[in-house]
Amino acid sequence: AMSATGDFSSVSFDAISGEREQGTLKLLLSFPVPRSTVLFGKWLGGLITLSIPFILSTLCAAIWVLLSAKVKFSGEEWLAFLFIGIASLLYIAWMFSASLLVSCWFRSSASSMCMLLFLWVLLILVVPNISPYLAANILPIESAQSVQFKGLKIAKDLQEEEDKGLKAIEEKYHTPRWWRHPKGWIEGVDLVSGTYDRQRQATRAVVDGREAKMQEQIALAQAIGRLSPFASYANIVTTLAWTGPDFGRHLLAVMREYEDRLGPITTQGMKDDLAFGPERIPFFRYEAPPVTRRFMMALMDWILLATGAVVFFLGAYVSFVKREID
Repeated sequence: AMSATGDFSSVSFDAISGEREQGTLKLLLSFPVPRSTVLFGKWLGGLITLSIPFILSTLCAAIWVLLSAKVKFSGEEWLAFLFIGIASLLYIAWMFSASLLVSCWFRSSASSMCMLLFLWVLLILVVPNISPYLAANILPIESAQSVQFKGLKIAKDLQEEEDKGLKAIEEKYHTPRWWRHPKGWIEGVDLVSGTYDRQRQATRAVVDGREAKMQEQIALAQAIGRLSPFASYANIVTTLAWTGPDFGRHLLAVMREYEDRLGPITTQGMKDDLAFGPERIPFFRYEAPPVTRRFMMALMDWILLATGAVVFFLGAYVSFVKREID
């Protein structure tokens, strides 16, 4: 998609302005052909010209995957591959419709080319790259080192509290080691497991607090970045491929559930005086959400790309049909 839309200006910058400048547009419109038909023909022809190289390269990639012994796609992965191809074509349509609108505005092809190059740099390079910095300044977050320091302090404080509690149990039952006394063992295990749960919850609260602010910052960066069609396109692709910010959030939630399952098993084994063998450890399995759910997660970006392509084409249509050709 990037290789195709990277040449959108060379295909469309003089689609209207170039013919107006050369005088051929006035000659073309002297024939009994509606202006809407002329514009739609230019839009469709340019879109096909840009789409054919992308479609051919995508088909070659699909054939390579089918013939490869090392890469095997499941049905879900092929569906994601198809959606990514559709999103790429939609992105091409957005860019070409916008460039056609610019060509309708300007009377000279040089002015049209300069404006399209400016929009290319602004929308494809500047906006997506500056949005994370703007979001970081608007919604700053705590550093990872600060969170790590808080976690270490929580662990240290709770460890000191646990040592005092275990010492009190030893004094209570007059034993040099709390685990040597039957009742001391029960109370000690309860104390240790309780301390472990408190530490896990307190540390998680600190980490989750930073994670929540980070997600707010990412959401703000995505909102600012959506001024660029490339940001919306990239979000669709990374969501479908499950490599974007949503993957991190989902993985963290699954890991939290696994921790919650693992903790009680560990402490219960201590109470029952059971050996903590590998067979007692719950199996960790991560599965990505279905492709249809990933599609819906990026629905806003799909709408923005589709709406942009339609709005810019309609803008070009109104500009071309209503303006005088001189």
